[in-house]
Amino acid sequence: MLEAQSGATFKLPSAVASAVQAYYRFNASCKEGEVAEAQPPLVLLIGMGSAMSDWGGSFLQKLRAAMPCGREILALEWRGAGLSTDFSDQPLTYYSMADGVLQLLDALHMSGPVDILGMSTGGDIALLLAALHPERVGRLIGIGAMAGSKYTVLPDLTYIFDPASFANLTQAQQLAVLFPPQNETFFKQAVCAFVASLMSLPDFMTQVNATVMEGQYLADNNFTSVDSTVWDRLPSITQPVLLLDGSLDTPVPPINARLIAGQLPDARVLYFDGWGHGLMVKEAGSRLAAITAQFLGGSEPPGAFAVQK
Repeated sequence: MLEAQSGATFKLPSAVASAVQAYYRFNASCKEGEVAEAQPPLVLLIGMGSAMSDWGGSFLQKLRAAMPCGREILALEWRGAGLSTDFSDQPLTYYSMADGVLQLLDALHMSGPVDILGMSTGGDIALLLAALHPERVGRLIGIGAMAGSKYTVLPDLTYIFDPASFANLTQAQQLAVLFPPQNETFFKQAVCAFVASLMSLPDFMTQVNATVMEGQYLADNNFTSVDSTVWDRLPSITQPVLLLDGSLDTPVPPINARLIAGQLPDARVLYFDGWGHGLMVKEAGSRLAAITAQFLGGSEPPGAFAVQK
């Protein structure tokens, strides 16, 4: 079982995000004789409607093994989600969520640039941080990320982003949002691996309540459908960016990765053929961990490609 060196909660100081924010902090494993070198922390930002436990113990173990010796890894909860609480009466926005990330980093004395691995909404906010706070972001990996504006290609199944409609789906239908159901055997194996990975983090397993889900939905809708701030600033993001997605992603049409990369000075795209929105299990999880280590280490992962401007 993965053991955190420190897992704690931190009270956010500003009125922008009045909350107690939980986080999970650990280091990459070292082999006998290896010495840790100074490296920027890696911050994990999970998606909408998810808790940090949804990364899964299996993937975190793979990531811990793949990253260079001693590298610090920080996973955090969104305001009010999972192990975090929320005392604010202010509507949730992507900007307040990004501010919460920066406030936690400040409290942990991570004032320099950090690398980010963002899943779905976490990828959106990673792009927002790079666009508005470039001095705080090093290399960036977005999984199923979007950048807002009229140029974002939205999914046909709009119920995916509506908590009330999503709650009416069967558990199998909800899981089909993450894993393509076309191949029944593949779907069952992916779901079983996902559940087993969650169960390996019993102390951190939580859910996101309906109120927080609704707030995240409204924040997401305002960003993806209306806000062009990040999209307009994509050409100014000079950090290396890797945009990942499954070729069968339903919540975030895979074309978005190409569209975003086309606006960035230094970006690569890589698709996981036959996979959907969830890439943290089975062989996809192993590949994701390896790709993360390669890209953050300055190498171009096999299969990554640039988009012609």
